[in-house]
Amino acid sequence: MRSASKLLLSGFSIALLTAVVTPAALAADQPFTVTSALNSTTPFNITLPSTLSNGKPVKTVVIEFVTADCDAGAGTTYIGSAFIKVFLGGNLVSYTLPFAPGMSFVNQVEFSSAQQTEMFADPGTTLSYGLSAGSPTCTVAFSGHLIPQ
Repeated sequence: MRSASKLLLSGFSIALLTAVVTPAALAADQPFTVTSALNSTTPFNITLPSTLSNGKPVKTVVIEFVTADCDAGAGTTYIGSAFIKVFLGGNLVSYTLPFAPGMSFVNQVEFSSAQQTEMFADPGTTLSYGLSAGSPTCTVAFSGHLIPQ
């Protein structure tokens, strides 16, 4: 019986510690989302956030999820991979994300992609998004968190 209470107590202590530490640690970072214009022709550019909602400067932008919905002309079978270019430490960094095969409709083919990531970028810089083949129109959303200075 005594060992069961020790186990319960240690489980409670861990849960309590997690409840206390996690909100404080997360409070420092702020979530963000930036999106392309609806049905943007690729490639396109988006400016990454540079300030928090309280006006304080951002140290690093962390992109954790990218989702894209692209429409191409009927009969299109391939739009390639998405390429994302960001600046980190003043250097250009390139990422590539795959697309699932398209779904054909009467007048168009729809391609979509949803990818969990971990991309780091300098705040206030330009993120470039494009495709390695074709020129469909895409709506893309980038989300993650901002690390304050």
